[in-house]
Amino acid sequence: MLAVLVMTFVGCGVQAPPRPPRVEIPEQIKDLAATQVGRTIRITFTLPTLAVDGERLTKPVQIDIFRTLAPAGQKPAAPDTSAAPWQSLLPRELSRYTRAGKLEYPLQLSPQEFRGQQGSTYSFVVITFTRGFMGHPRKSEPSNLAQATLLDVTEPVTNFTVKGSQTALLLTWDKPVETLSGSQPAHLSGYRIYQSPTGKPDSYRLLGKPLPLTSTTRAFTLARSIISASARSHP
Repeated sequence: MLAVLVMTFVGCGVQAPPRPPRVEIPEQIKDLAATQVGRTIRITFTLPTLAVDGERLTKPVQIDIFRTLAPAGQKPAAPDTSAAPWQSLLPRELSRYTRAGKLEYPLQLSPQEFRGQQGSTYSFVVITFTRGFMGHPRKSEPSNLAQATLLDVTEPVTNFTVKGSQTALLLTWDKPVETLSGSQPAHLSGYRIYQSPTGKPDSYRLLGKPLPLTSTTRAFTLARSIISASARSHP
């Protein structure tokens, strides 16, 4: 009987204490930016892939965007992240706005909003979170503050054409005569030309220095540099 008891005692292992479930809190976003393009303000940032514990996120991430609007002449205030968000993006919606890990959310203004808000400053902060036990949110720290002051920019150039020859491309266009609010351009200083090898979104890169307000001859000279740059890239 004694031998049986000893063997039974030795065979029983001591159980380790249960491990608590992992809490996945996304890392703080640090590259939030707001940029005006025409009547649109583009809100961009890199989606988090890691939690604050340094390990990869395995749960779906939700996005809350907070916003304030300061009229022209007033000091902008940072958004209150304890209030309701301006926009919430569910995990299933993120692919619509994401390319190569970068999320771009557009704030599109109507012509009436654009005219009425010129000189106003938009301020944005983003919080990301996963959901834990019973659906409780596990929120990141608020992102950096991003701001954009709404300016009355020009209409796009019109009649843009490209004509080729054996040695160069000739780029021509008509100078904008109105701003987006219908006024005459007062501070038009030049043009930026972008080039893409594929034409895909996010593939365009600024080509050289900004081009001053010029004649077609200057545009032709710049076009020759486009050809030579392309030839060096694709021998």
